[in-house]
Amino acid sequence: MKALSLLLLIFLSSTVSVSQSTIDRLNAEASELFRAGKPDDALKKSQEALALDSLNADAARFTQDLRKLPPSYYGQLVDLHPSVPLYHYLYARAIRSERKPDSVRYHLQRSIELDSTFYWGYIGLVSVWINSKDRVDESWALLERARALRPQAQQVFNYHGILLIASGKAQEALPYCYEMIRREPTTEMFGYLDRAHKSILSPEAGAPGPHTDVLRGLVDSVMALWTISPRPASMLMALLSKDSAYSSIRSMFEVRIRGMQKEDDTRREQAFRERVEARNSMLPEGVSQEAASLLAKSRAAAESIRSYYDESVSTIQLTGTRPFRDERSQIRAAARPRDYRIERRDKGGNPVLYVIRKDSTLWQVRPAQRQFIRKNVSVTSGAVEIEPNPVLASLEKFGDDPERASVLRTEDVFVGGKKLHCDVLAVRPRPAANQGRALRDAIVTYWIDRESHLSVRDSSHTLALMSDGSVADAYETTVIKVRSVNAALPDTMFAFQPPPEWKEVERFGSAPTAELKGKPAPSFSLPDLTGATHRLEQYKGKVVLLDFWATWCGPCRIELPRVQKLFEELGGKGLIVLGINNEAKELPTVYVKQNKYTFPTLLDVGSAIGREYTISAIPTVVIINKEGIVSNIFVGVRPEEELRSAVLAAGL
Repeated sequence: MKALSLLLLIFLSSTVSVSQSTIDRLNAEASELFRAGKPDDALKKSQEALALDSLNADAARFTQDLRKLPPSYYGQLVDLHPSVPLYHYLYARAIRSERKPDSVRYHLQRSIELDSTFYWGYIGLVSVWINSKDRVDESWALLERARALRPQAQQVFNYHGILLIASGKAQEALPYCYEMIRREPTTEMFGYLDRAHKSILSPEAGAPGPHTDVLRGLVDSVMALWTISPRPASMLMALLSKDSAYSSIRSMFEVRIRGMQKEDDTRREQAFRERVEARNSMLPEGVSQEAASLLAKSRAAAESIRSYYDESVSTIQLTGTRPFRDERSQIRAAARPRDYRIERRDKGGNPVLYVIRKDSTLWQVRPAQRQFIRKNVSVTSGAVEIEPNPVLASLEKFGDDPERASVLRTEDVFVGGKKLHCDVLAVRPRPAANQGRALRDAIVTYWIDRESHLSVRDSSHTLALMSDGSVADAYETTVIKVRSVNAALPDTMFAFQPPPEWKEVERFGSAPTAELKGKPAPSFSLPDLTGATHRLEQYKGKVVLLDFWATWCGPCRIELPRVQKLFEELGGKGLIVLGINNEAKELPTVYVKQNKYTFPTLLDVGSAIGREYTISAIPTVVIINKEGIVSNIFVGVRPEEELRSAVLAAGL
């Protein structure tokens, strides 16, 4: 009987051990998948772990972060299971953004009262009290309890360094800060290092400044982090620039930074050129005789055109660190010498922009904003057309000045239901003068109709070395669906009569957007990327920052990290940050995951809310005060300090 009991005990122990090792593995895989930008897969792993142990704190924390359920959900868990420490802890995490510090502390303390070995309860209390000077000693004691439970835990290591800063021991905290950045180079970790630097470089009144050897040590340490991120170096340089006493060390620092930047640029440009050469090796050097003949015939055919009309669809895709995909359609019409119409529509077929010229009158029209610009343009200077017809010019300059060109094959293409026999021609345009570090190299493939000698389809592959050092592949394909050459075009094609309610402006977005300031913010109800609905009314009594952006928008990509930093810094103090994106859901979903933006992004497909806010350029940031009044509007990229000041001025 005793032997049987012993065997049963051994079996149960091995089962628990295997189960725990499986849970640990699943949690590790979930963390790795999240870092790889695959939150959906990460959530599945954490939920598998919870299926094995519904009270596993690590899996529960991860699931909470990814599912983003409302605080009321965790409050109900506490009500139903008041003796479970994990549920008190999860509820405390859920309500931290609601500015209820007493309630947060109560539930964290309750979690360790219920279970003195509950690691996350101690860590949670440390995170709450870490910036309270009168709680430093208590925070150290809590951290030691957590260390006893998990001596090698990353949170224990991180909070040790942070508590050193809070205790006025910034110099001792530096090794911790450097290691934190090596392990997790996030905005939060950079912020702790910046706090330590500020403490060292700005001693209390009467205290001596840091010795030169200390300053050199700071410089050496941040330069050692350069391959991980140049941000620590730029942050330290910004602090040194505020005090003339550091001018000599700053000069030396600037030389080292320029040297590293030059090395980075050289290495990236060399790698970029090697990739370009490998890609271009598929195309023989020079312009073949057959290709030159095709190009000459195409230009001659274009120069003989009297009138022209086409409808096309373009697909654009960008890969790399900032991927996006978009589809748009376009209508072009032209009549010699100068009349033309260009009409661009988004993926949903909504008109985005018209440009219409009739003789000396040029109209630029934004239908969504109900705005237009009217200009009188000069017609000729002597016998020379001052502004050539852009539609006809694009046809006449087809394949202009190629560096390489070869005919690849023949292929049939359908346009307007008619089968056209085409020569497929690949062209590498002669690279234009490069601007800064944004190097580009393209190969364009054209399908040239043998009858009209005009291109009916083109597909380009552009390699671009971006300003952040990444290499992006840009693919653009344009397919002509309808084409008419030298047919009579109706007079209405080049005419525009603005509706009475539309407004003439000097530049798009200027007047209507400005008129919103000081008025009630237009209400909205929009879904976020998870499907949850957000109504402006639910945030009454709080300061709201709306950021209108898109994945394809370069300036948006500069401003989004600044908005994220404001959210991390002020979200706990009541700031509501909502991104608003008008693209198909998959585009912002992928982009937000890859860049780890944690504020909600709402979907305004069709731009109905964008029109309510008269958004005509992005990024546009709208600040709404606690009374629901638009207190400020920023069009274009703004410094972080300017945005922060506007948020604070709105009553935060």
